[in-house]
Amino acid sequence: MKPNWNWLAWQVGAPLGGPVVLSAIFVLFWWTLKSGFAPRMEIVLDITPWAMTFYALTLIATALRELWPRYSKHPALFVWLSILASMIIAYYAFMVIIRHEETFVPAGSVYIVTTVLLLAAVFLCHRANGTAD
Repeated sequence: MKPNWNWLAWQVGAPLGGPVVLSAIFVLFWWTLKSGFAPRMEIVLDITPWAMTFYALTLIATALRELWPRYSKHPALFVWLSILASMIIAYYAFMVIIRHEETFVPAGSVYIVTTVLLLAAVFLCHRANGTAD
């Protein structure tokens, strides 16, 4: 299956890259207005694990809605999307609980897990988009 660059740009690039680009623009504008302001790139480039899980679930929900009329032709894809959504929901539930600890700071492993789940969602949703009959 060939990549659908239009879908990837609008469904993945814009939602993930757009906030980063906007943050960079806002920081640049503020920097021109306030001397001594020191931009912190880790803030500009930050995409939080909870934002990634919400985005992944939104992407999956859209794919499931679009795939539903063709469910009988692609049942395995529908099931895998549902399983992945369940995994993301469970992981997010754990994040909600642990964030109640006052000292919680997400470790690198949290970013790794949410990135892997997000990439799996992008892969499966891209496949679902390519099943248009």
